[in-house]
Amino acid sequence: MKIFISYKFRGADKSDLRRKLEKISSILEKNNHQTFIYFRDRTQWKVKGFPLGKVIKESFNEIKKM
Repeated sequence: MKIFISYKFRGADKSDLRRKLEKISSILEKNNHQTFIYFRDRTQWKVKGFPLGKVIKESFNEIKKM
């Protein structure tokens, strides 16, 4: 199954969020699921300079492909 992992980004501790998202993704992938996390899969965890509108649009496009 393909799973889009959504998360609250604004105001979050980015390193703590990354650690949690990687743990969740790892568990799902060990159980034969494919995961999509926007900032991992589109930007290699780079979070500066990405307009919110672009992030949302690209995320919804990815969900539609699933």
